[in-house]
Amino acid sequence: MTEDYLGVEHMRELFKKANTMSDRSYEVYQGIFGFSDSELKNKVVVDLGSGVTQKFARDALRKGIKIISINPELTKHDLREAGKNSTFENIASKIYRKKRESLAADSYNLPLADESVDVLFSVMAVPHYLPEEETSIQQSFDEMIRVLKGNGKMYLLYHPKEGDTLVRTNLDRLRTENMDVGTVTTPEGYEIVTIEKRGLESQQT
Repeated sequence: MTEDYLGVEHMRELFKKANTMSDRSYEVYQGIFGFSDSELKNKVVVDLGSGVTQKFARDALRKGIKIISINPELTKHDLREAGKNSTFENIASKIYRKKRESLAADSYNLPLADESVDVLFSVMAVPHYLPEEETSIQQSFDEMIRVLKGNGKMYLLYHPKEGDTLVRTNLDRLRTENMDVGTVTTPEGYEIVTIEKRGLESQQT
């Protein structure tokens, strides 16, 4: 994670974009979480809650990084309609669609195999677009952890609702289940969360 994001004006703008844009760029993701390109190259990477135009995946592909976009709205119709919204999106969709992967699914029922993902991102998706039920949030965290490989990492950005403790309750639960969980609160009130699933060797030490 970048060390200088707190109080830096351009980082404030990144958080603003993360909250207001339906599709976010590779730059926005990298600026918030501070990961390197090498961390994602030749890895199975999932963007949970991507926008329908999958901008993060398109930007990553230009760097040689393949992202699997997951969003319940990612149907062929939605992708076509998104492509019609601008000439650039229409062209980009034709060029990159065959090279990218996308799945229409919810975070609490991921169509992915156990321990199949190296890195998972969720930016302003979990818990914001979930039913306001304790079970759906817990199931989403269980599913995200299920698909992560040993030593896999999850990056989560969300904005806690006043009085809502469900996410933090689940993070506390994960800390007792062989997960390394780190949280940072930004001046704007966002929570940046990193979760690393300990591999077998880490659990034995």
